[in-house]
Amino acid sequence: MRRHFRQNTKYRNQNGSAIVELGASLFLWVIAIMVFLAGVAFTLCYVINGSLAAGARQAARDIAVEYGKGSTTVDTRAEQNTVAYDNIRINGIITSSSQFSDAVFTTVGTGTSARKYVTVKCTFTNGQSNSVGYNSSLGGYLNLPNVLSVSETYRCEGY
Repeated sequence: MRRHFRQNTKYRNQNGSAIVELGASLFLWVIAIMVFLAGVAFTLCYVINGSLAAGARQAARDIAVEYGKGSTTVDTRAEQNTVAYDNIRINGIITSSSQFSDAVFTTVGTGTSARKYVTVKCTFTNGQSNSVGYNSSLGGYLNLPNVLSVSETYRCEGY
């Protein structure tokens, strides 16, 4: 009498396939986490850029309005700090007046058609004190900028 022992032929031909499937699923999880973290970092850069634009736009507007009132001292950095820069704070993004550059005044046109504009630049450096920031190693891996700058221009009132 012959005995036929079949040792689970269903599983016998699948040597190592479970390990390969496990490895593939772990690899996919790692890729998914990396894509998620990249999305978070890019979103943070986008929010910071929008906040810098809002701060620079508000500073340019405040300086332009003050200039339109006839203030000639608004050309100095101290007056610009008093009029605009010291009043603009966005939690974790714009934390000091030193993030603003000196306002630049330009005149376009001549005579009665002349228009005067003021341009303000606001800068965010990743890792600056009291600020939000993305992980520098993640930023380096994704080649994200360590410095974000935005310039805004506003027409001076009364011109």
